[in-house]
Order: sequence, then structure tokens, then C-alpha cells
Amino acid sequence: MLPKELTSYYAAARARALSAYEAKRRETYAAIPRLAEIERERQEKAFSLAINLRSAEDKAACRQSVDDALERLAREYARLLADHGLAPDYLEIPYECARCHDTGCLPDGA
Repeated sequence: MLPKELTSYYAAARARALSAYEAKRRETYAAIPRLAEIERERQEKAFSLAINLRSAEDKAACRQSVDDALERLAREYARLLADHGLAPDYLEIPYECARCHDTGCLPDGA
């Protein structure tokens, strides 16, 4: 367990990172509206997969179809960022610590 001061520090760091991310995301999506559309389509595809898998006779084909669509959307998203001079990771959350994502704990529990 982290001491209270560290817990507060990491909570504030996460809040700053998320706030910066949301501001950058809103600004970028306003400038490149197709990015927001792609994000919505990705969410819809993932949700439809969950629904459709329940009744699909060929679950592997259903999953592959959605995976293919998601891959196409990811490529278009990356291309749009590049076309506007933005790095592929431009819209990732800017954590102070990339290893722990400002939680104070590593994925292995350390």
C-alpha cells in the first residue's frame, strides 16, 4: 500500500494527464472530425461483436469480420493523424510515468 502522500500525488498526476488528454482530444476531433467518427465506429463494432457472438453460428468468422473492420479503422485513424502531421501516439494519455500510468504500481504488482 502506498503512503497517503504518494497516493495523492499519483491521483493528481493521473487527473492532470486525463485533463490534458481530453483537451487535446476535443481540439483534435474538432479539427479532424473523421477521427471522432472512427472512434464511434470502433465502439459500435466492439459492442456489436459482443451482441452478435451470442447468436452467431460461426463465431470465428463473426470475430474475424469485426477484427478486420477494426483494423481498417485503426489504419485510417493512423493515416489521418499522419496526414495532419501528428505522431501515432499523439492522442494517447500523457502519463508522467509510462510504466505505471501514474498509479504508483507496475502491472506485475511491484
